[in-house]
Amino acid sequence: MVTARRVTNLFDLMDSAYDAPEIAVGIRVLGHVPIIDNNPPNTFLKEELETEVGARKAAGYKLAEDVGCNERSSSERGPRPAKEPRSIRPRQRGTP
Repeated sequence: MVTARRVTNLFDLMDSAYDAPEIAVGIRVLGHVPIIDNNPPNTFLKEELETEVGARKAAGYKLAEDVGCNERSSSERGPRPAKEPRSIRPRQRGTP
């Protein structure tokens, strides 16, 4: 309760283990928006999700999580510092 007084929380992010209607209703009662990963209770929904993933691959659709690792960070784009010249190789263990 101490944290609730200090922080304005608008969303609740949860894993698929918390995918229950009672939990979502409790979150909405608090005035928050629940963001809960889908956990299909039966095989029909599981098969439907698998076909959706297959359709994404066939269409060439890429999720942001998959593409994000291909981006370079700002530290990788900049020039190397003067104290770290390119001609010096890092020492390996066991070599003088």
